[in-house]
Amino acid sequence: MVVHQHPSSLARAMWAAAEPFTLYGLASPEMFEAMTGLGIHKRGVFLAARGAVLGEAGSATVAAAFHAFPRSQFEEFLSPIWAFTSPAEVIATHHATIPVMALRVLPRETNQADLHSLANQLGIVIGNLDVSGRPLASGNQAIELPAEPWAKFWRAWSTLREYRGDAHIAVLISHNLTVAEVQVLSTTWGEANYDVKMLRKTRNMTDEIWSTAQARLAGRGLLNNDGSLTSEGQELRESIEIQTDEACMNAWNQLSVAELNYLYDFTFALSEAVVSSGAFPAQTAVGSPWPPPSSPVLE
Repeated sequence: MVVHQHPSSLARAMWAAAEPFTLYGLASPEMFEAMTGLGIHKRGVFLAARGAVLGEAGSATVAAAFHAFPRSQFEEFLSPIWAFTSPAEVIATHHATIPVMALRVLPRETNQADLHSLANQLGIVIGNLDVSGRPLASGNQAIELPAEPWAKFWRAWSTLREYRGDAHIAVLISHNLTVAEVQVLSTTWGEANYDVKMLRKTRNMTDEIWSTAQARLAGRGLLNNDGSLTSEGQELRESIEIQTDEACMNAWNQLSVAELNYLYDFTFALSEAVVSSGAFPAQTAVGSPWPPPSSPVLE
C-alpha cells in the first residue's frame, strides 16, 4: 500500500462533502418505513441503524459509543428491539433501503461504472484501517460489505464517518468536556452549521442542562457572560477540529491526489443532490459545514 502525506485539512473537506449523503442514508423515508416495519419505534430507528453494528450490546455501552445521546433513549428504544429482531436483520434491512433512496433522490445520470469502482476502492481503504479504540468504526468495518453498489458505497462512507466520529469523541474526552459542554461549545463555535433546535430535542438538552453547561464553560474561561466564545474558547474548539482531522488521515493518505479528487467530486455531487432536492437540510444536529470547506489537495 502506497502511503501519501496530505494536509489534514483534507479530512474535514472529505467528511463534509459526504455528510448529507451518508447521514441521509440514516434518515431517509425508505429507511424509517423499513425499520418501523420490523417493529422498531420511530424514535429508535436512528439508534438501531447506527447501533446494530455493535450487536446486542447493552444500553450503557452503546450510549457511550454514541456519546451525544442519553442512555435512557437506548434503554427505552434500542435494547427492547432485540427481543423481536436481530442486528443482522436490521443491517440487511437498512442496506436494502439505500438503492431505493438513491433511485428516488440521487442523479439518474450517475455513472454506474464510477460507482462500482469507488465502492470497491473505499472498501479497500476501510479494510486497511486500524480501528482499535474506535467502537463504531470497528463495528462498521466488521460488516461484510453488501454486493449492491449503492449500499456498498454507503456502508464504506458510513465506516469513514464513524472513524472520524470515534476520533472526535476521543479528542473531546481528552479536553475533559462533558456531553452537554460539547454541544454548547460546538453550536456556539459553528452556529451557522447547526440546527440547534433539532440538536437539543434529539439529545434531550433541556434549558437547565444547557444553562448549566454554559455556566461551566464560562467558569473555564471558554464563554463570555453573553454566551459568546472567548478567544480561549475559539482556540480550543478550532484545535479540537484540527486534532480530529489529523486523527483521520490514515484513511485519506492511502489515496493519491487524483483519486481523492475523483472521489470528492463524485460524492459531493450526491450530497448536493440530496440537499438541493430538499430531501435533507444543510443544517443538521451534527453541524458539518455545507458547502464543504476547501483543501489544498482538492483541485
